[in-house]
Amino acid sequence: MWKRMLVRTIIALLLTLSAVLFFDYLSFPTTELPPPHKTALRAHVASEVWEGSELLAHRISSGYAVTLTRRYADGRVVRYRYEVSDHLAVSELGKNVSYPPRNAVNLLLALTLGLLLSGYAALTWLKRRR
Repeated sequence: MWKRMLVRTIIALLLTLSAVLFFDYLSFPTTELPPPHKTALRAHVASEVWEGSELLAHRISSGYAVTLTRRYADGRVVRYRYEVSDHLAVSELGKNVSYPPRNAVNLLLALTLGLLLSGYAALTWLKRRR
C-alpha cells in the first residue's frame, strides 16, 4: 500500500513538473533576432558587453525580449536584459549578477537528505496514527 502511494505521488509530481516546464517552454519560444533589431541593439549595447555574450531572444507582443548572458572565469554570470520594439526602440530592462554555488553536489545532497527525512517523518506519523 505504501509503495503504491509513493509511486503515485512521484508520478503526479513528475507530471506536474513536466506540465509546468512544457507550458513555460511554449509560452515564450526562443527565436532568431532579425538583422534590423540586432543592429539597433548592437548600437545601444557597449562593446565590452556585446563581445563574448550569448544572445537569447524571445518574441513578445511589442517586439523582442533579449537577454545577453556573459560568463566570467571566476564563475560569475551577468545577464543584461533589453527590449527591442518593432519600431527599433531599445530599452534596458535591467542587469542581474549571480554566483553559482561553490559545490552544487553539496546542495543536491542536502536537498535529497531533507526529502528523505521528510518522507520518513511522514511515514512514521502515518504509522503511529493507525
